Amino acid sequence: KACQSFISSLFWSMVLLVLFMLVGALVIGNVLQDFIQDPTADLQDRQWVWHHYGTAYRAWLTLYELTFSGSWPSSTRPVLDKVSQGFVVFFVLYITVIAFALIRIITAVFLKDTLDAANNDAELQTIENMQREEKFVRHLEGIFRAIDDTGDGMITQERLERVLSNPKVRAYFQTLGLDLVESTALFRILDDGDGEVTQQESGFLNSFHFIFHVLFHLILHYRGIIWYP
Repeated sequence: KACQSFISSLFWSMVLLVLFMLVGALVIGNVLQDFIQDPTADLQDRQWVWHHYGTAYRAWLTLYELTFSGSWPSSTRPVLDKVSQGFVVFFVLYITVIAFALIRIITAVFLKDTLDAANNDAELQTIENMQREEKFVRHLEGIFRAIDDTGDGMITQERLERVLSNPKVRAYFQTLGLDLVESTALFRILDDGDGEVTQQESGFLNSFHFIFHVLFHLILHYRGIIWYP
């Protein structure tokens, strides 16, 4: 979406620039026609002016180069030296307003639109992440309810190991980026020391943050960053 926003801003900015350049090309081209058709002027000077400003297309192309390439001295000095110093007013205004001010305004608009689009993308990504996390919580709730197969509200290490030995359960955890090669680590994180885990002890089904706290410690454990005896 950031790219789409950039393309849209680029299109309309170029439309605006082309219009300004067309107006400038028509003005400078028409004013220089008298010099181009003047038989008393030097032929080479007349040819140079015609080559750069003789038609609307040539004048527009020259202003385009002047705007974007930074070659304005080579396009303006010959006019000032060979035709008239009065054209300095036109070129100074054009370079200041179009080549300097307008280009920087367009750059600022590009930056703003791109950042706004990026922020929108970040907000959408946050919403998608929250939706995935809610789905993730629901799945884990189902898994840990399945562990409590007696319905007494308590989970023992034996029950936990039996459920985690199920290939489907292990495959699901692997899709989350976890390889549960040692289920005792998970149990010891949840256990308060009595050998059993209850919903009240772990807060697992009621605390979203606790779930990710557990998973975070699991990742650290299996990567060898922390160790549970």
